[in-house]
Amino acid sequence: MLLNRDLERAIFPCPEVDCRDFTKYPPVSQEEFLGMADEFCRDPAKTYVFPFVHGAECGEGYLEVYVWDPMFYPDSYRRYVICEGYCLPEAAEESLRDHLEGSCFGISERQMDRLNEEIGRLFPEWNYLPYESDRLDEALKHAYYASHRCGAREIMYKAGLNIIAEHLDEIPTYNLIGTSPEMIVGDNVPLRLLKILNRPELFGFFVDAESLALCRKTYQEYSGYFDREIPSGGQWCYLAELCKNGGKFAGHSFSRSLYRRLAGEQSGFYLNAYGEFLLLRDEIPEIRKMKLPRPDDVCDVVEKLNRVRERETAENSYANSRFELRKRLGWYEYSGEKYEVIMPGSVMDVCKEALAQGNCVMEYTDAHASSNTTILFVRKKEKPKVPFVTMEVEDWEITQVYAKHNKLPRKDVYEFLEEYAKNMRILYNPCRLIEGEEEVRCHIPGELWDYAEDYRYRMYREQYPGWRTMLKEYRKPEECCRQMTLRDCFPDSFTAYVPAYESSPG
Repeated sequence: MLLNRDLERAIFPCPEVDCRDFTKYPPVSQEEFLGMADEFCRDPAKTYVFPFVHGAECGEGYLEVYVWDPMFYPDSYRRYVICEGYCLPEAAEESLRDHLEGSCFGISERQMDRLNEEIGRLFPEWNYLPYESDRLDEALKHAYYASHRCGAREIMYKAGLNIIAEHLDEIPTYNLIGTSPEMIVGDNVPLRLLKILNRPELFGFFVDAESLALCRKTYQEYSGYFDREIPSGGQWCYLAELCKNGGKFAGHSFSRSLYRRLAGEQSGFYLNAYGEFLLLRDEIPEIRKMKLPRPDDVCDVVEKLNRVRERETAENSYANSRFELRKRLGWYEYSGEKYEVIMPGSVMDVCKEALAQGNCVMEYTDAHASSNTTILFVRKKEKPKVPFVTMEVEDWEITQVYAKHNKLPRKDVYEFLEEYAKNMRILYNPCRLIEGEEEVRCHIPGELWDYAEDYRYRMYREQYPGWRTMLKEYRKPEECCRQMTLRDCFPDSFTAYVPAYESSPG
């Protein structure tokens, strides 16, 4: 037992519950007990924890916890009772706390949802939070310490500061006899700031006085940005970096766009990547107006920007000259009624396309410069400078067509490409473009399936104009059961074969 917990038990005496009083606290039914025993016998080398809530009918309930452990031989299990106003005996409390660490919890998500609902309804004064099934240990600690008078932990749990309460002993100095969360943590830290830091990834700010002082300073200077919502972990780390560096982050002052991008992030994991992105964007003039990427894309964008910076050297002059030559010749470019096909004029054009579209077209710059392949941009005529669809042509055949983030374009884009291929004398097979990638087949819209089937039908009809007549001829009633052969369908393709010995005289 921790020393602080011993002091708390001495400072806040509380009556102890008798877990063996089966009259006052009846155990589970025989059926539920056999279910626990069966679960334990499947793998008796593990420790299992099973919670049950009783008293939902009469309104005066208690929480019953069974811990099954092979070290309890010959009993195999121990029973603990958690109820309002009572604490466990010291030995039982220590045993329960130790077994909650690293146990195999015998509870499903559905059972956990029911447990959360029943505890919240029976014991509203505990300020119990809905926990996930893999956090049953935290849920039981919350229920136990909030159920009786035990000092700092009780106050923290009932204030909704469950993470701080669980790791309270990791704070170097906390007030054992504090009567409010602000007094317990020390230095009168505002309750709203404690709620912000009540996250596992932000608890490190409590480790030393210097970090806690930074938190108070950040809260004082940037609390106006919070509005009524508590900032996420990523947003708080961003504000802390601003406060620590004199109001600058990667050379920039507070950015509302970046702050909103970090709204869904629970930690500052992507913060360094965003800082590198801002620095690279300042170094490369052509992309200074580029918008902030999403958190899931920022690492990939930073990697691409580093490659863009490497290509912005004198060694890339040959590739740029080849790009300019191919652009000047005007091959492959085309303008339709709604869309147009544009050829990139420099390596930077391809880099911008890769950054905007989130694809790997940047890897094709050398192949395009050497004419081994051709990279083309499909753009809307009213927005010729806005990336829309990226296309590759290799050996006079359209081999790849993708929209943003490698998604398939709309149906009208394929219809435009069919027109483009006919006018430019380029091979085009939408069935191969649409159905070629196995990993995206389940995401193909129905209109693209219909277009691919219609195209296949039209090509077959153009290649074999008499196919309908042949089918009618060979579907006469007297020949319904006759199996058609390739010679029946395409008689012109088969020439009569007469052996030499049959054509020779005699």
